[in-house]
Amino acid sequence: MKQAELLIEEYKYPLNFDIPFKELMFTGCHSKSSVNICPSSQCLVSLQEFPFFVIDIEDIELGHFERIGYMTKNFDLALVYKDYTNYHRISAIPMEFLETIKSWLDATGIIFTEGPMCLKWPQILQTIRDDFEGFLETGGWSFLADNATEEDNSHRGGADSQPESDSDFDPSGDEEEGSSSDDYSGEDGDSESEAESSDVKPEEDSEEEGLDWDEMDRRAIEQEKKAAELARIKARGGMPPAKPPQTKKSAPPSSTNF
Repeated sequence: MKQAELLIEEYKYPLNFDIPFKELMFTGCHSKSSVNICPSSQCLVSLQEFPFFVIDIEDIELGHFERIGYMTKNFDLALVYKDYTNYHRISAIPMEFLETIKSWLDATGIIFTEGPMCLKWPQILQTIRDDFEGFLETGGWSFLADNATEEDNSHRGGADSQPESDSDFDPSGDEEEGSSSDDYSGEDGDSESEAESSDVKPEEDSEEEGLDWDEMDRRAIEQEKKAAELARIKARGGMPPAKPPQTKKSAPPSSTNF
């Protein structure tokens, strides 16, 4: 690096080096195997093995997190280009990097959303190109957040709908049948709640007991380094500000290009 800088200074080459931020590095599969992927001030790169992976931040319109759930260990990141034609999916990212990537996207001014499933992006982008004005009028990418909210509500509603149906069902039999059914449901509910608590609490306790003071200090230092790198990214000149999806006014590319 120093030798290259000396040559640039000697021969007056108009070159600038963009060094990746190792503190923001995460692992994921962009092609065939899981590799280290590093953000920089201008790009998202993976130079660990062939094929190499480089995306210019200026070309990214949206970052959508897929397979986000309470019990999932990995998730995917779909990066949609501003031409509304291409996208790139990085899969099998460990859940521990979710907040780091969100903070980086927010610092670079890239819109991001999340959902519980993988989307069919070729069909979505084709629909947007066919009616780009309608896409803007309906709120742009806001439908991704709406779908995620509806999916979450449907799961919660499914869990709550069973007690409501049981309470609405009021047979005309005697009181003994009703009391026996209530006693049975209460015992069943108590057993289920005890089973759930017994399944969850040992994991939480074991995880907390497994962390010693050195491990907690190490994690605190890593969080401070990541926060410092994000602050450096925001302080750099030329970084695009955060922008809402409704403000995009450019016309979509002609369909004859595809």
